[in-house]
Amino acid sequence: MGGAMEDISPFGGGRGRCSPFIGWARGSISPFAESKGRCSSSMGGAMEDISPFGGGRGRCSHFIGWALFLIVAALMLRGYYNAVYPVVRHLDIHIPKTVEGKDSLTVVMMSDLHISRAIGKKHIQRIVERCNAEHPDIILIAGDILDYESRFAEQEHIEDDLKRLSAPLGVYMTLGNHEYRANRFAKIRWLEKTGVILLVDSVAMPDSTFYLIGRDDPINCDRATMETLIQKIDKTKPVILFEHQPVLVEELIDNQCDLGLYGHMHNGQYWPLPLLMKIFFKYLYGLYIKDNTHIYVSAGAGFAGPPFRIGTRSEIVVLRLRFNQL
Repeated sequence: MGGAMEDISPFGGGRGRCSPFIGWARGSISPFAESKGRCSSSMGGAMEDISPFGGGRGRCSHFIGWALFLIVAALMLRGYYNAVYPVVRHLDIHIPKTVEGKDSLTVVMMSDLHISRAIGKKHIQRIVERCNAEHPDIILIAGDILDYESRFAEQEHIEDDLKRLSAPLGVYMTLGNHEYRANRFAKIRWLEKTGVILLVDSVAMPDSTFYLIGRDDPINCDRATMETLIQKIDKTKPVILFEHQPVLVEELIDNQCDLGLYGHMHNGQYWPLPLLMKIFFKYLYGLYIKDNTHIYVSAGAGFAGPPFRIGTRSEIVVLRLRFNQL
């Protein structure tokens, strides 16, 4: 009985009556059989042969590996491009004030250059060329010109590149939180070599038609109050304020300034941070209008950390301000 059971078992070995048939079936009928032989020597071999990926797990895992590699490589290339090659964004803003002898003003605004080992001379030269190509009336840099140290800017003499920024009404900058990190005084000494006018808690009139306020970064707890800065301003003329962090924007609105320009937020820089940051920050990126006050928060012309932006883009902003006609 033991022998009979062995002979008629459909999974019997080569000794049984049914074995030749089973061996032939496994070797010839299976659509997944390998070409090496008519039959497999074990059930494990048969299971490997009938894998829908052919030849086991190798082909599938290789396909998945290459697909992941190509996706990551594409994201890194695009992220590098987004970070290193700033886009130039154009905005038209109407300021409902009448300006004698002027119906418009072209402002180029940028922030967050973060000059460092990663952002060097070539990147700054590219930014300068794109700014000058817009033929602006005035250029404003809203803080974080340097990253943690000034030595990289000093070694490459990047001050010579910033001196090439050109606008008939001048080039102005204010301080960001990164200017207060590491050796603040060495950074300010270097900034003064650039030829850019440093406007910190100060009011200027680039010409007789509008006011420009450069406000210190809120990291300085002793910075001037908004009320102090505007107390002698004639509000019948346009008032433009630029500072680094958009944390006290309501002060701008309460004091009836016409335009506020900010940076710092980087628009999150890496997706999905922009989605998360919108939950916690009221002013993250782009143009906002509150009453008659326009607010623009830039993503920045540079980047923080590795040279990548995923889902965001470095930018230079060109604002065409239009005034009421006389």
